[in-house]
Amino acid sequence: QAVVDDGGGRLWLGTRARGLLLVDAGGAILRQVGADDGLGSDDVRAIVKDGDALVVGGDAGLSVVDEAGVHARFTGRRGAVRDIVVDGDVIWAASYGAGLVRVDDAGAYFFSDSAGFDDLYLSRIVIEGDDVWVTGNRGLWRLSRRELNAVAAGAASRVDIRLVEIDVYAEKQQQQ
Repeated sequence: QAVVDDGGGRLWLGTRARGLLLVDAGGAILRQVGADDGLGSDDVRAIVKDGDALVVGGDAGLSVVDEAGVHARFTGRRGAVRDIVVDGDVIWAASYGAGLVRVDDAGAYFFSDSAGFDDLYLSRIVIEGDDVWVTGNRGLWRLSRRELNAVAAGAASRVDIRLVEIDVYAEKQQQQ
C-alpha cells in the first residue's frame, strides 16, 4: 500500500495486515513494526521519510518510527491516513474520514465543517509555497497554509477553501 526507500538499498513497505516491513533487494524481511510495537494498527497506508525517522499513517492514526521506538501522534479510528507531508515541525495528513489533519508538538488539529471543510474524505496533499493542495471526494482544493495555521492556533475560525474546477472533457476536446 505504501513504499519508501531507506537510503541504504532497502525498502520500507506498508502492508494491510503486517504493519511496516523493512525488506532487502531480495525480498527478505529484515524488520517488522506493527500494532504490537505501538503502531495504531497493522494497516499502513502512507509512509514518509523524515530525516532518520519514518512518519507512518494507517487506518488508526499517525505515528513516528525512529531508533527509540514508535511514537503515536494521533490514534483512533477517525479516518485512514492516505497521505502525509512533513513541513518543518508540522506534519500534514490527508485522511479518509477525518479530513485534513495538522500535527505538531502541541497535538493534532482536525479541520472540520466548523472551519469551512465540507469534505472529510481526502486522498492526497501537496504543499507548494503558501498553497496547500488537497484532493478529496469532491475535487481539488487550494488552501492557504497561513490560514490553516491560524485556524489551528485559534487565531482564526475559518479557512477560505477554493475548489479548483477542471473540465477534463473540454481539455480533451481542445487537444483533438
